[in-house]
Amino acid sequence: MDKGKSWPSGKELEVLRLLESAGAGMYGLELVEKSKGAIGRESIYKYLWRLEEKGYVTKKIPATADHPGMPRPIYRINGLGQMALAAAENMGIFGAGARS
Repeated sequence: MDKGKSWPSGKELEVLRLLESAGAGMYGLELVEKSKGAIGRESIYKYLWRLEEKGYVTKKIPATADHPGMPRPIYRINGLGQMALAAAENMGIFGAGARS
């Protein structure tokens, strides 16, 4: 985990919120769709990479793909990500009212 930049940004908190609402995890482009324009295709993987580096999400690459091409990674919020999201809500950084 990158100790110097360990707190998630506002957009990263939004990604964590979306992942929390999807218990089984999501693909990057599913997150873009679920964000309803808040997160773009050009930036979702940057946010996911940062969150993974900081230790807030885990990535799993399925052994088999149900589509042609390379398997798409599935991202899930982990315990540390859930604690960061809850702390942000408690501190008023990311409002609980924004949760779905």
